Amino acid sequence: MANNREGIMNYEIERWSYQDILTKNGLEELDLNPAFQREEVAPVSWKRKFVTDWLRGGVHSVLTFRQLEDGRKQSIDGLQRVTTGIGFTKSKFKTLPANDIMIENQLIDCPSILYKDLHKDKNGDSLKDKFLTQKFIVVMYDVSMTDEQAAETFQKINFANSLNDQEFRQARTHALANYVRSNARGI
Repeated sequence: MANNREGIMNYEIERWSYQDILTKNGLEELDLNPAFQREEVAPVSWKRKFVTDWLRGGVHSVLTFRQLEDGRKQSIDGLQRVTTGIGFTKSKFKTLPANDIMIENQLIDCPSILYKDLHKDKNGDSLKDKFLTQKFIVVMYDVSMTDEQAAETFQKINFANSLNDQEFRQARTHALANYVRSNARGI
């Protein structure tokens, strides 16, 4: 349902799985590196816990994106969760061991395992399927959202999170901030 009250940005609610995210990312339909967004900062311990909790079904997570004029979708909030799933499917880290994952009304064990090795586990196909098919709720703002509104939305969503001063500075969109960002990235 779109929100179209005057002064309020239009959005739709969508549902995406990690399979959807991997497909969109492979087709270069996602912008996961907007200027205001912090780079990948989640430690491996957080990533391992997130993926294991995702397999448990205990993560009910909202991602926030906006539609760009070139057709891509730009991450406003949820980058750490998106890149964590992408990293897991590239076997950059293992799950945590867990014995409390429910699949088809049965508790199954999940060893500490890389994604590429799931096929070796007796429950691997079920774990892989659950990981790829569970859905995020996605708030998708339409193309009318400006860069300034996207940066402000990022700041508002992350107000309660522990953003450092640099991350707050990155969320600024004035000319000096854009100049510094364009010259500092990759250093």
